[in-house]
Amino acid sequence: MKQQSGSVAGYIKQELGFTDADFSKMQQNFLI
Repeated sequence: MKQQSGSVAGYIKQELGFTDADFSKMQQNFLI
């Protein structure tokens, strides 16, 4: 299981069904 590298991103994508685009938007919002 490759759950270690990028575990947070992978977990969010799996559990919430987020796409890379959605995740990118979230990161941009947090950076502001």
